[in-house]
Amino acid sequence: MTGFDVGHETAEAGYLTDIGICSSHGNATFDAAGRIIEQDDELVEVYGAFLQLDICEWMARYPGEKPFGKEHDILDFGIWIDDGKEGEYMGPEEGWRQDRELASRDELKAEESV
Repeated sequence: MTGFDVGHETAEAGYLTDIGICSSHGNATFDAAGRIIEQDDELVEVYGAFLQLDICEWMARYPGEKPFGKEHDILDFGIWIDDGKEGEYMGPEEGWRQDRELASRDELKAEESV
């Protein structure tokens, strides 16, 4: 498992440091380093116990954006899940990300045409 400790950096920059994750099975909250703070029981039943978000991958995917102080869909992050060993990695859902990007472009085009 890898981590990306950005907590001090983001706190100094004035960002809210928690990262919210939502899904149809519940919500989870992670700290600025991607470590789990809390996770709804249904998420544990469906996915297993979360250990850590892959913040490095997310920030590389969305340069210039910060994930802190916002809620995100679970499909947008890679997450390490407790497997009783070192943690099993569940990667982000690339198809969902592509759909999100297309929807964002469509919204921008609609705003520009007004």
